[in-house]
Amino acid sequence: MSVNIPFAFTVENTRLPAGHYVIYAVHTDHLWRLNSFRRGGTAFFGVWTDQSSYRSGQPRLVFNRYDSEYVLHEIDDSMQSTKATLFVRKREKQLASGNSHPEIAMVYAQTGAQGR
Repeated sequence: MSVNIPFAFTVENTRLPAGHYVIYAVHTDHLWRLNSFRRGGTAFFGVWTDQSSYRSGQPRLVFNRYDSEYVLHEIDDSMQSTKATLFVRKREKQLASGNSHPEIAMVYAQTGAQGR
C-alpha cells in the first residue's frame, strides 16, 4: 500500500520525515518495511498481525501523537483483511512516560503502487 504522511514520525526507533511511502510485509507477516519514494527514508519494523475474515473501510495508518511527535502504532489494511500492530519500542516508552494518553491520528492509504 502507499500513503502520503503529512508529518514527521517515528517507526520503531527511527525518525522519518513527512512524505510519500510504500509499506509492505517482508518474507513473513511479522517483519514489514516502510520505504520512502525519496532516498534515505526506509525502516524495517516488527509487528503482530490479526487476520480477520472481514474488515470494512479504507486502508489506514494509525499514529499515537505525544504533544508534537507522532509514532506509528498500527497499519490496518482492510483490503487484505490484515491489521498489523507495531511493538512499543524505547522511543515511544519515553514519550508515554510523560503522557500516558496520546491522541490518535489516522492517515488513509491506497493499495498497490498508486499515487507515485
